[in-house]
Amino acid sequence: PLILLIMYRPPRDMPTIKNWIWMVLICILMISPLLIQPEYWASKLTGTTLNQPAIFGSLVSVATHFGSNFLYAFYSFLYTFAESHFVAASYVDPLTGVFFLIGLFVLVFQSRGQRFQLFILFVYAYFLLVIGTSHDRQYPPHTRMFMIIPIYALIGMWGLCWLRDQFLQYWSIPGSISRILQVSLAILLIGLNLYQAYPLSQQRYANNQSIEMLFVRISQNIERIEPRQPKNYVIIADENWGVTGFLMIQKAYPHLAWAEMHEIQLSEPELPATSIPLLSERNTVIILMPWMESEWVRKLETQIRDLDKVPCEVTMFGGSRLTTMFLSPDMSWACFR
Repeated sequence: PLILLIMYRPPRDMPTIKNWIWMVLICILMISPLLIQPEYWASKLTGTTLNQPAIFGSLVSVATHFGSNFLYAFYSFLYTFAESHFVAASYVDPLTGVFFLIGLFVLVFQSRGQRFQLFILFVYAYFLLVIGTSHDRQYPPHTRMFMIIPIYALIGMWGLCWLRDQFLQYWSIPGSISRILQVSLAILLIGLNLYQAYPLSQQRYANNQSIEMLFVRISQNIERIEPRQPKNYVIIADENWGVTGFLMIQKAYPHLAWAEMHEIQLSEPELPATSIPLLSERNTVIILMPWMESEWVRKLETQIRDLDKVPCEVTMFGGSRLTTMFLSPDMSWACFR
């Protein structure tokens, strides 16, 4: 909104300057409670470039991070470089992607002397820079890039309208044919999006599921066989991972009301002596977080087996192994594929 105001109501005369001063003062008053809370701002550093000082270690690393992620974000309407959050292939369907490219070129040519077209281009570039590059990941995170999808839809519609106008300059279409074409195009776009969201997504994510998702499947299976029986779920992780995702899931799924989540975060592949009684209980399910070093996993598995626990491979929908969980021998029925 501020960008639009600057373009249409710049502070050039005294009445407009006064309005801008009032607006800025009101904004400052509204956010002033946050300005005096250092803890709030510190919590927002996670996930930003400020959370990874190595990015600013040299000019080359800065250029590599911002340059590559700007390109990744720019091409995200055609292809996503890291699929997650059930996004398969791209943020928009191929046909909308074609309309977007046409609309983008049309906006560039129309932006000379046209403030609204220039505003759309400026917002698009701003989103690519702020959303696409201000993170600390290798690729732009989907949860942030979702904010740019309305821009893709708007520019895509701009391209479609331009094609329609060009077509109508040379050919006249009867009203009934026009309506048939509009309905057909809408059906085609909806069909492409449904295909991308369901069959294609299911195919692409058959072996691309998180441990949190698979934990829901595991816990639901256990709850179905032994309903309303208290269970301990112990997540063993190294210092790079935690159970935040599991705790959030516990709040969302009613069947986990009888479950208690425990985290054992290790700095070396050795189970703490204080955790042995909990790990030895019959109703304790032990899950090793994926992506730990293989040597760590080997040593931990040996120690857990000594507690009279049997291993069970946790597999994804496509059959690929993700990690291993351990159960009491009489709970081996919970091991399914």
